[in-house]
Amino acid sequence: MKKRIFGIVIVLCLVLMLVPTTAFAETSDNFEYTVAEGKATITKFNDNTAAAVTIPSEIGGYPVTAIGEYAFYGCTSLASVTIPNSVTSIGISAFYSCTSLESICLPSGLDVRTAAIPNTATLVRYEFGTDKVTITKASLGNGRTTVTIPSSICGVPVTAIGEEAFQDYTSLESVTIPNSVISIGEKAFSHCTSLASVTIESGLQTIGNSAFFNCTSLASVEIPDSVTAIGNNAFRDCTGLANVTIPSSVKTIEYYAFLGCTGLKSVTIPHSVTAIGNNAFQNCRSLESVTIESGVQTIG
Repeated sequence: MKKRIFGIVIVLCLVLMLVPTTAFAETSDNFEYTVAEGKATITKFNDNTAAAVTIPSEIGGYPVTAIGEYAFYGCTSLASVTIPNSVTSIGISAFYSCTSLESICLPSGLDVRTAAIPNTATLVRYEFGTDKVTITKASLGNGRTTVTIPSSICGVPVTAIGEEAFQDYTSLESVTIPNSVISIGEKAFSHCTSLASVTIESGLQTIGNSAFFNCTSLASVEIPDSVTAIGNNAFRDCTGLANVTIPSSVKTIEYYAFLGCTGLKSVTIPHSVTAIGNNAFQNCRSLESVTIESGVQTIG
């Protein structure tokens, strides 16, 4: 009986020796990583002085398929990152506080990617379509005050600024939007109370609802002649707005579009506009001059 039990124990030990460990952690070339189910995840990068990093497609004999949360957190010298096509997921805040990061192109297998806007070191989250990019969320660090939206990311044109992308960034003072962008989403810059300068290049077609709501420092805005619609509440409560140019491409000014713009002094509505929405200029108590050209059919 004892011999039989002893034999069973030996067999079990041999079986356990043959079964691979399902998860473990290792370090290689400043990369800390874990392995699970035969795939490696980069969990930490240990060289805070590195300016450029190429993440390997394989480490320790295992394919690198993921970058973990906060993996490059605080790598303030890091300027560029190359990520292999083997990576299929990137964790939350993987490159958070990488204040020198200028460029990062990620694999085509990712539906949602995290990247740095060139020359601003401003981390953004964006989504790729088949042939276009939408800025979906920015993360302005270190009190950054200026943002230039790139016309393309990783060779794909940036065509939209998504909903709430820069909402509530009270340190933002200046933004430049390239001609590749055709739409500014709902509340994209709402409550950016320090935003004083907006440069919009020709190409933009739609200014979404509440896009610049409560941007109280915005003194003037020149809307390019490619814009066809100004959404409801688009410039509501922009109390510092004294001058606005509405181009002849605009067809509708939606309700509450300029409500509460108490500094607005003059407005010219071009002949292309057919409808002015309800309360569009309510409480614009400094308004001295309004010119409405032929074409307007309804005033709310």
